[in-house]
Amino acid sequence: MSVQLNHTIVAARDKQAAAEFLATILGLDVGPQYGPFLPVETSNEVTLDFMDSGAGQITSQHYAFLVSEEDFDAIFGRIQQAGITYYADPGHRRAGEINHNDGGRGAYFEDPNGHNMEILTRPYGSGGWSSETASGGWPPARTPRSRPRRHDRNSRGRQELGRGARSATAARSSGTADRAARIAVEGHGRGPGLVGALGARVGRRDPRPAAGTCRAGRAGHLAPALTAARRALAVQHLIQRTVRRARRGCRPGRTRGSACRPSR
Repeated sequence: MSVQLNHTIVAARDKQAAAEFLATILGLDVGPQYGPFLPVETSNEVTLDFMDSGAGQITSQHYAFLVSEEDFDAIFGRIQQAGITYYADPGHRRAGEINHNDGGRGAYFEDPNGHNMEILTRPYGSGGWSSETASGGWPPARTPRSRPRRHDRNSRGRQELGRGARSATAARSSGTADRAARIAVEGHGRGPGLVGALGARVGRRDPRPAAGTCRAGRAGHLAPALTAARRALAVQHLIQRTVRRARRGCRPGRTRGSACRPSR
């Protein structure tokens, strides 16, 4: 069974002007009018029948033409000579460029009615099918953000908290609960303790209002004092909680709300 495309209808506001535009760019001839159609025939005997759309709105369509390397040079030269804007992608984002999909060359341009015309020297997939090759890199891939994630920014504070808790565990195994609580709060050895660690974390969680806003204009001078007060209050609550847990013999690192188990 042999199936071939014979013709397709191209809507236009002025079929004569549209047919002559495409025929001139591609180096073809406009055939005699047949009924309401004005045909432009390609070398594989497919005709584009231009027809006036009247007052109706024209929906942009896509028409691609496979040409040789020599014909591409000639067609592309006529596009540049006519001052027509051309693109390397179907979305018309890369203006003034051509693509090299499948090892060939290709370009897109619009006709007077907004139809998306394409010329290409290699059929799609002839150079190895891939999504990147088929689309010509369109749409472009998003650039990953360089901003670190929240858990990366706070990882240092969590490490410092863990060091203080491990120091308290070692002290409780060899001394009193009061000493364990003091080490966990004030720090010992490599760790700065829970006070220093929490101070850094609370400071990051309390950003100042952006300059130029009404809030910053009214109370911008109070921001340092409020930050210090909140940090001090948070540290005080942590000290009280840590001392209570250490005196009861709680294991450091228990999740919030879990039962407190005495150490063996």
